[in-house]
Parts: sequence; C-alpha cells; structure tokens
Amino acid sequence: MKVQGTQEIVKEIEVNVDTVYVRSNIVRVETEDFIGWEYDEEQYNKDEFIEKITNENTSLKIAQAETNTNLLELMEFILLGGM
Repeated sequence: MKVQGTQEIVKEIEVNVDTVYVRSNIVRVETEDFIGWEYDEEQYNKDEFIEKITNENTSLKIAQAETNTNLLELMEFILLGGM
C-alpha cells in the first residue's frame, strides 16, 4: 500500500509490540501541499513476519547450496581440463 509520512527518517523495518511494518520505494516528496515521504508499506503481525523471513531464509539457503554445487562442478571441469 502506498502511504505518506512526515517523520524525519523513514525506517525500512519498524518493529512495534505486536506489528511489523516493512517499507520500500522510499521517496522524498516536496510539493505545495505536502513535505515528507512517500513509500510502499506492508504490515504484518509478528508471527506472520517471522514466518515470512523464515521462509525467505530457507529459500536463500537452498539457492546458496545449489550455487555452491554448481561452482564446485565448474571448478572440477576447469581443473580436469574439460573432461
């Protein structure tokens, strides 16, 4: 959701007691009617956010393992002269 704010600094991630706000595409806006920030904001409860970052972390670990395997295979190919 696109929102506007007048805070001095916009935090990309803001954690409150039971809610987490994730902000992106942060742009400074200065018009005759408004001076502040405009950004996309997603709101999660803490459990949703923990699940989201856990899933992202798992995906990154899998991708890293695949990259490591591919790199090892490429190194073996190069060192063994393309056999």
